[in-house]
Amino acid sequence: NIALQSITSTMNEAESFMIDNPQLAYNLLDKIDYTSIKRNKDKAKYALLFTEAQYKNYYYIENDSLIKVAVLYYSKHKKWDYLFRSYYSLGCVYSLLKLYPDAAVAFAQANELINYVKSDFQKGLLFSRMGDIFYDCYDYNRAEYYYINATFFFDKAGKDYYTACAKGSIANCRVQTGDYYGSIDIYNELIDWTDSVDSLN
Repeated sequence: NIALQSITSTMNEAESFMIDNPQLAYNLLDKIDYTSIKRNKDKAKYALLFTEAQYKNYYYIENDSLIKVAVLYYSKHKKWDYLFRSYYSLGCVYSLLKLYPDAAVAFAQANELINYVKSDFQKGLLFSRMGDIFYDCYDYNRAEYYYINATFFFDKAGKDYYTACAKGSIANCRVQTGDYYGSIDIYNELIDWTDSVDSLN
């Protein structure tokens, strides 16, 4: 079936670009007519990938109906790595919609599957988003806890920029809780890191 092969290969290609070139991933997926997809496994993969591409490109997501297709399929078929990504994406969607309790639940469900995730970068992203949820809900102590975890995994992944962002978020939490000396120490560390990066360029 040529049409099926085309959809499958397009989705695989889009997935390969998702991290380094999400705009290209989105452009590839946007060529697929979702209503023409017949197999449930392909519908689920498209639902996950398209939601990921929308989120990474800062496109507006209207509701959770598409990503829930992926959540339901991967839950039923116990595809744990894809289910982790689906719950993570569901949490991101709820965050965009400012449905923070729902986002916290979705991220917590992703966290339960974290041992099935090989990518330290993905783990860092999850904890960073969890920190954002609690920060936006003014629970700065819990937010700091998750940002510290995010820093650990971003550092393991060698993602210096993301590590710095997570450390900045920790500093912001400390400002909110009145730990000004602790926040200043982190800000100074980030300034030194920025200067060292600039000196290499």
